[in-house]
Amino acid sequence: MRANWISTAMAGLFVAGAALAQEIPTETPQPATPPPAAVEAAPTPSSEPVPTRPRIMVTPSLSAYFPTSSKTRDEIGGTWVGLGIRLGVGEDRRPSGLGFRFDVISHTSSGVRAYVVPLTVAYSRRLRPELRNASPYAGIGASVVGVKVRIDDGSTLVKASEAPEASSVNTGWKLKPGVNVFAGYPLNARTLLEADYHFVSSVEGYNLSGAKLSLSYRL
Repeated sequence: MRANWISTAMAGLFVAGAALAQEIPTETPQPATPPPAAVEAAPTPSSEPVPTRPRIMVTPSLSAYFPTSSKTRDEIGGTWVGLGIRLGVGEDRRPSGLGFRFDVISHTSSGVRAYVVPLTVAYSRRLRPELRNASPYAGIGASVVGVKVRIDDGSTLVKASEAPEASSVNTGWKLKPGVNVFAGYPLNARTLLEADYHFVSSVEGYNLSGAKLSLSYRL
């Protein structure tokens, strides 16, 4: 009887242990979660100014030319008209550094034709660089100048050097050295007002040097 009691007790413990094992949940291993990928910080904009590419600047101009010689004013005319174009390279629309200038200055009236055509290599500099596009500027240039004077009153044309008192003159085209000094001021982002003086060698007794006032527009 005692053996039966022990067998019964052991069977009960076995059944209880099996039931307890069913009630305890079994944990299944979970795959390891990879660490989050490192996020690269967005580059912060640099505070340094981005350099601009130099560009070719084209600037046509319209001008009035005033010869300073009294003989030239009296025999040819006191106010001439000029058309010009300037070429330069820069990072903005303001003159600075080397450039080229080409002008055709002329006066035509009854029986009179006169021309001053300078081709100039010029150097200009801003007077107040901190103002950038609003800075006034000044410069100087060396020129090769084509000049011609023709005065025809109906008589035989002669060279002025051969007959200085003759009323009819034809100098023909001559090449003369010249010097140009100038200063300008920007009226707005593209428009420039400029005053300059052209020193031109005399041709056949006529001094064609003069002052020029021009208005130009940068394209």
